[in-house]
Amino acid sequence: MSKHVFSKVAPTLWRSKRFNALGTDRARLLHLYFMTCQHQNSAGCYHLPEGYAVADLGWSLEEYRAERNVLQAAELIAYDDDTEEVFIRRWYLVCPPQNEKHAAGIISRIAEIESDAIREILEVEFTEANKGRWAAKAKKMVAEDDDNRSPF
Repeated sequence: MSKHVFSKVAPTLWRSKRFNALGTDRARLLHLYFMTCQHQNSAGCYHLPEGYAVADLGWSLEEYRAERNVLQAAELIAYDDDTEEVFIRRWYLVCPPQNEKHAAGIISRIAEIESDAIREILEVEFTEANKGRWAAKAKKMVAEDDDNRSPF
């Protein structure tokens, strides 16, 4: 039985200035591929050999590299040529950690990233997303505490 990974694609993608500024439908398709391919995981960062992407898309290596460079220039992805790792920028705005177990799983994935440059970008984005989750949790705890206080 195969393991399915769930990831969200926000409908707001179609209104994204970065996404819509991409010059070709191929660049937009590649971005969607990166967000939804079978290599995707909860960290939004994964190893993707060029040969796999080329085979999946039916493109030449040159076409793939050209469109990938467009996505990098638009800051939609971070990519490391040496490790062949892709990170979907702003991943945690759409797919933030949902709970402690999910956050721990993402942290373990982050530890597996070979690229120092990508790991640094990812850690900043993950930390920002986690701050929001912690702030929401703290607010909820305060509200619950207020509800449990006696008026006397």
